[in-house]
Amino acid sequence: MEKSLPSDVNIQNLARNLLLLIAMIFVVPFQAFGQLEHHPNRHVVVLIDIDPVGPYQSFLGDASSLPATIKRFLSKHKLYNEGDYLTIANYSMNLAETGGNNLQTFVTIPKDGRGETLAWQQPDLDRFFQGISSTWESISRGQHIAKQPAGASRGSLNSIHLFYAIEAAKATKDSIGANRLTILTISDDLHQGNDNIYGDMRAVFNIPSSQLSQASQKKIEKDANDRSAAVKSKFTLITMPKSEIIATGYRSNGVEYPYQIAVTDVKVAREPSIQSLLHLPALPELQRARGGYHLSIASPEMAEGYELEKLELMVETENGTSTYESKGGEGLDVMLSRNDVVNGNAHATLKAWVRYNDGLYNSLILNPYDEDYKGLQIEQGLRIGDEPKIYGALSVSDGWWFPFLPDNYYTTVTIYTVVITIIILIILVCITLYVLNKISTYTPDSQKITLRP
Repeated sequence: MEKSLPSDVNIQNLARNLLLLIAMIFVVPFQAFGQLEHHPNRHVVVLIDIDPVGPYQSFLGDASSLPATIKRFLSKHKLYNEGDYLTIANYSMNLAETGGNNLQTFVTIPKDGRGETLAWQQPDLDRFFQGISSTWESISRGQHIAKQPAGASRGSLNSIHLFYAIEAAKATKDSIGANRLTILTISDDLHQGNDNIYGDMRAVFNIPSSQLSQASQKKIEKDANDRSAAVKSKFTLITMPKSEIIATGYRSNGVEYPYQIAVTDVKVAREPSIQSLLHLPALPELQRARGGYHLSIASPEMAEGYELEKLELMVETENGTSTYESKGGEGLDVMLSRNDVVNGNAHATLKAWVRYNDGLYNSLILNPYDEDYKGLQIEQGLRIGDEPKIYGALSVSDGWWFPFLPDNYYTTVTIYTVVITIIILIILVCITLYVLNKISTYTPDSQKITLRP
């Protein structure tokens, strides 16, 4: 039986698969290290309260309205750009008895219709929100409820949702991260206890259909307060003036609670700097080497809770500007020609990208090009360190630097010092032996010798 030739369709499929493979090889590493670029990227978490008050329940489940509203809001305020990451998350607490473990599923991340988790994606916004509109009810509400026990009412607990969203939105791969974390909360912002954790919880626990025991209530309160303290000690939560009302219709005690999108920026609580995190108060001095000078920055010992992702060193001289970089916590060893620094006009800028291992999110990479983290760069003129000389007087010029000699200047000076010392000692020994030989040998003068009878 004759073998059939591959059809045009098969050839096209083969070509497409090959292109996808090539794209994976080249694009995936770019995405993995996108947070190490000069332009800071952002991780946007769209956090949806699935238990708003009655008038807003229909708006929450409206697949033709809310997804489009979120997309428009992101575009309008330029909160999502190329290279950024997007995550969808939901929150509410089921008031059924679960032994005080209710907060374990307080914030959850749903999956799309293909079963792909809606976390740390880099989508085209138009296609993304169009694609999830068909399963919006499941994404915005159904999956969250399915992960929690049935049998009781729900409570939003808007006083603590940000504290739990930070950990829920962390990356699942160590190779990715973001330079900024921004949370968009879609909620009626109704705090049952006037923005106080205890008051908020008491109001929720007292809902008639609540099945929580006193022991569970105490455990939940302790967990929430511990999480609040942990987040506040590591991060600063900044409410941004970009909120937008998307629906109205609910009032409580004369106060209107609109359905709105609120924006919160999450930043590190401790102001970072190269001096404090890398224990590097200044750039080291230039050290003489074969053909020029070394600028050596050893792999730094990082402050606890921080991990060095990248170093970038830019050196400016009269002959131009050169940039050097290292990744993965490595140091830098840069060689500069003598012409670059001979007039003492070399200037250097060192910048560091640092991952903040806070124990919760662990995905924030502090970028020195971000206005908030300018402390992660230092600038200074480069100084030439004191050069040892042979007997404190003779420098080793490049003309003396024979190929068999090491590149290290100090070692070369030591070798020359030892060799010259040995030569001098040999010369001194030879002179001494010659002199001793002269003074210890008697040669008679025959003309002065007389014989007596």
